[in-house]
Amino acid sequence: MSTTLTDRWGDSITDPTEAQCLVVLRELATDDPELAASSERDDVSLAWWDGDHDWSIATDARGNTIFSGPGDPDDTIAEYDLPEPTTHEHVLALWHLLTLGDLAAIRRLPWRPRATQP
Repeated sequence: MSTTLTDRWGDSITDPTEAQCLVVLRELATDDPELAASSERDDVSLAWWDGDHDWSIATDARGNTIFSGPGDPDDTIAEYDLPEPTTHEHVLALWHLLTLGDLAAIRRLPWRPRATQP
């Protein structure tokens, strides 16, 4: 199974190292207005393909973290968020669990179903 890290410009790295994940997370923390204005997205994410489905964990500069994957029963994408902002260290730990395919450990967190936008 492989993972794909997507940075704030939409560029992807396949099977990133922990150091590459840290660089991408730290790019979110910059207060450089030129960098913020030039970025394509305001979040970064790690996606894991389990052979059947894509799962991902995304976070933004404010620490809002979203877990997404196939929903039941029709495999539409379901999204969940955490009730409190998370630190980069916590996101890195979540990403590590995702690379291991440990969905059970990830699901034990207090995720809330995310409201859909009209």
